[in-house]
Amino acid sequence: MITLPNGKSIDLDMLETAMEDSDLAHRYFLNLVSGEVVFFSDYLGLSDEEERLLEEIDGSNDYVAIERIPSSRRTCRRKIILGIKRQRGVSPL
Repeated sequence: MITLPNGKSIDLDMLETAMEDSDLAHRYFLNLVSGEVVFFSDYLGLSDEEERLLEEIDGSNDYVAIERIPSSRRTCRRKIILGIKRQRGVSPL
């Protein structure tokens, strides 16, 4: 389990799904406070609440866009762990 500095767990399954999703009509954001992954799809359109959330995400430092990385599950998790370690200033080796 990977946690944020505040102790909240990151939803690794959704994070992995987001990183492996190659559909450009889908957008994913990681909430750096709660560890939740927020999903938007251009196919579904945006409700009023989703539009407000997207505006909040655009103006906030609490969210980061999740980049797509096409790879195996093991490689994805390794990249996630290394990225988090780098953010925390921990040597990945």
